[in-house]
Amino acid sequence: MLFIFAVFGPAITVFFPVVRAEDNLIDSYSKTNQDDYVKIEAFYWNNITRYAAVGQTFNMSSPNATIGSAQFYLKKIGNPTVDLYAVLYDHAEEFGTTGIPFINALASSIPVNASSLNSSWALTTFTFREQARLIEGKKYCIAIQTASAGGRINALNYVNVGLDFSNSSHEGNCFVYDGRWIANPDGPADLCYSVYFAVGGVIGGGGGGGSSFSLSFLTIPISVFTSIYYFMWLFLSIVHVSKKDELLVVPKFNPHPPLVSVLLPCRNEEAVIGTVIQQTLDQTHKNLEVIVVAHNCTDNTAQVARQIKDPRVKVYELNTEEVGKGLGLNYGAKHAEGEIFIYFDSDSIISKDYIEKVVDMMVSKGYDVVQGKIVGSNPGYNKLCFLQHMENQIFLSMFWAGKQKVGLPAGLGGTGVSIKKSALEKIGGFRNILIEDFDLCVRAQVAGETVGYCREAVVYDEKVPKYGMLIKQRSRWMAGHIQLISNMIKDKTLGKLFIKNPIDFFQLISPVYTLCLWLGVFVGIITTLQNQAHIFSGGWISFYYVPLLMFLGQTLALQLLFVLILRKECTTKAEFLKCVLNLPLFYIYSMHWFWVLLRLAFYRNKITWAHTKTEHGFRR
Repeated sequence: MLFIFAVFGPAITVFFPVVRAEDNLIDSYSKTNQDDYVKIEAFYWNNITRYAAVGQTFNMSSPNATIGSAQFYLKKIGNPTVDLYAVLYDHAEEFGTTGIPFINALASSIPVNASSLNSSWALTTFTFREQARLIEGKKYCIAIQTASAGGRINALNYVNVGLDFSNSSHEGNCFVYDGRWIANPDGPADLCYSVYFAVGGVIGGGGGGGSSFSLSFLTIPISVFTSIYYFMWLFLSIVHVSKKDELLVVPKFNPHPPLVSVLLPCRNEEAVIGTVIQQTLDQTHKNLEVIVVAHNCTDNTAQVARQIKDPRVKVYELNTEEVGKGLGLNYGAKHAEGEIFIYFDSDSIISKDYIEKVVDMMVSKGYDVVQGKIVGSNPGYNKLCFLQHMENQIFLSMFWAGKQKVGLPAGLGGTGVSIKKSALEKIGGFRNILIEDFDLCVRAQVAGETVGYCREAVVYDEKVPKYGMLIKQRSRWMAGHIQLISNMIKDKTLGKLFIKNPIDFFQLISPVYTLCLWLGVFVGIITTLQNQAHIFSGGWISFYYVPLLMFLGQTLALQLLFVLILRKECTTKAEFLKCVLNLPLFYIYSMHWFWVLLRLAFYRNKITWAHTKTEHGFRR
């Protein structure tokens, strides 16, 4: 049930932006009734001899809703350049005869400059930028009025507003402003107008002669796609914090435990290789061999490794024109004799019982591939390292444990990955790709192999301490996603992944999510420039969006779930409190994916293993 909610929950969101404004009519009086007009030819508040505003009273006959937009039948005379606004007011006096606005405005629209209007009659739309609640059965006033200053409006340059004077049949009445609000002094009349309520919301401005351009063809897919990720995160978070962890069953004593081959592919890691080898030899699981592959090293990595005098340590040197972690892993696997392969990054700090616990899980639960928990080894180095540590605590546990708890393959994280030799042979070994861990994970599950997560086995990896290093590292990750998508399209396995594990499918295409966020920023900038500054030709831009309350609700729910996840994952109260206090900063930190995508767009030819290898040695 929860899984269905995660996959199809976004359909709830789809409903909101898809409803069109013209389907949300509150009240109207057709332009076909127009037989006269009233002039707007003065600045609001500044003139008491000519009209600065005209409007119409109406009854809210629909259920409670939020004001969305209004249309008036307008044309310009001469060259007026004043800004015009649609303004919503409460109602006063006798409805239908002497009805006028009551004191302060409830909401106003995005302005439309009079210069953009047509010289012939046309409907012009005004979209409200402020949310005002309309109550069913209550009376309101909707006015079109000028700004109090700026631009040109006078007896030669003005705006005509269409109305029905001779046969007005609307239940409301027309009113004007000439220094005070009064019912139309020339007699009963009704404006030709329409008022709409907002369901999902529409942002935009009015435009000359009703001329408009909608960016909804962008924002509807953006709203749907980004909502999928929100619902996916909510679903996995709820699962992780609400369902108990799978208990690790220790198998019966085996006098002949499986031989484990620990693969350590490395390039120029002389400073850390000795430490990780010793940590491997100190494991509680003793039946193992350590395969060190010094790949294209220009330092003393191989020599340092050979100084450790243990027959279980085997050191190989590999020199190739091509670079990449997958090459070193395959070379190590070729010389390995174990039933199970586990590989670590050279900067890893490995808990002493790591191998024992993942092997126990593979034996007792029958998993073909297992990933342990990854924790930052240097969260105290600086704030950036701490935020990356928080990211691991929240998202890796959410994804891996959450998926496992609903019966989906868990996930792999680049270090501490264990895989049965038979499973690796079945999928054709490692591929030399920028994200070999994700590649291994999706190929394993497409081939029918099981992928598990062992929370009790912990490996610590080093986080980068500089923002530029972070962007470089993650641009490699994002490029790897694109590379893997391309490979799976060629292999015709992308659809199989969606069927077997839709969550991993959406995780794989996450660069599209980041692109959607960038497009959202673009839409906002373009709309603001046009509707406020009129930098393009006459007209207005509109777009649909997920309701603000829904967005805030999703975000708040997610943040609260993050707190619960941190409470579950943090090992000390001090760490938990520090993480919670840093959640606002973590939200800002997450925006680095914007710049990752931007770097990928401009430097895609330089995003290779050779150009983006992560530096190590940042611990205190």
